[in-house]
Amino acid sequence: MTDAEKRRIVRECKEFFGKGPRIVYQPGNDGCGEHAMVALFKETLDDNKSRFFMVKRALEELWDDDIRNEIAHLTTLEHVEHVVNILAVKDTERRTRQSERKTVLPMRGPFIILEYLENGTLEKLMIKTANAKDFTFPNRFLMSVFLCLMFGDMHTLCIGVLTGSGGVENDGAAATAAEATPAAATPYWKHDEAPMLKAIDFGSAQYGGPISGDEDEDEDGGGGGGSTADFLVWYNMTHKLAEFPALPGDTNTGIDANILAIGKIMVELIARKRLENLDVCRRNISDKANFCPQLDPELWSLIARCLASDPAQRPRLTELQDKLYFDLSNKDAKFYRPNEQWETPDALREFRQKFISKKLP
Repeated sequence: MTDAEKRRIVRECKEFFGKGPRIVYQPGNDGCGEHAMVALFKETLDDNKSRFFMVKRALEELWDDDIRNEIAHLTTLEHVEHVVNILAVKDTERRTRQSERKTVLPMRGPFIILEYLENGTLEKLMIKTANAKDFTFPNRFLMSVFLCLMFGDMHTLCIGVLTGSGGVENDGAAATAAEATPAAATPYWKHDEAPMLKAIDFGSAQYGGPISGDEDEDEDGGGGGGSTADFLVWYNMTHKLAEFPALPGDTNTGIDANILAIGKIMVELIARKRLENLDVCRRNISDKANFCPQLDPELWSLIARCLASDPAQRPRLTELQDKLYFDLSNKDAKFYRPNEQWETPDALREFRQKFISKKLP
């Protein structure tokens, strides 16, 4: 698809959603990747409040099923704090006749209307925290980031900060509208009270390029990046990767490189800077005592396993999801003694206010 065709799709989306006086297109916030596009709109609500929402659709009919799959995934994860909620969905048949393509008609094909959380990207967070003294990322925040990046290729996601004592906050609002009208979908979202960090992927993620295999991944697909055999043997032994064999019939089909890249992003986030290659990431995460002494040991192991050179030894998506959800719901500040000062509700609130919160004008 050419750039001109992508611009046409964005224009069509603006024309469809920007007709009413209550809904205003927000220029400069479009995201357009290889398969999908996202546009930002602002809606005025009845109670004189306003909210932003995102509209996501496939660029071509060829990728419509990707959007349908995304709708299914997001519906399954509905009301999970760390996932942007669906406000509305609509799915109609595509226009097929050339004469219809030249006519301004209601937008066809599947599309999703998602809530928008107006905060910064991971890249900006790294910049903000790079020079902070006596600083460490809260473990529960890192778990939230990890959970979101797992779905980075499929979803528009956010990273929530826990405010309770060992429990995941629940919005408790219904978001099951079938009509493609944001005003009819849900009440004003509680997220305005608990700012969050978004990690949006539009085919080319806002953090460090697309979530895919590292640029120096070697020919066998293992992501060794030119690693020597001795180094990889040492890494495997350090993290006891042989204890995590692949489960039959339970594979990350087609996304093993993404798991590798997510591990790299997590290490770089902890380091608060971009790292040269995969082996630098592996060396850093292996030196837990100096690199990340306060990192949850189980989280440390998950990240290290994501960087395994053998894709079969990387964790499965189901394992990651189950483990992260469980830990976020059950580990409170007391779990991290004697370093609980980074994990208390007050510490999380201060972290959020200092490094994350960023309102749109």
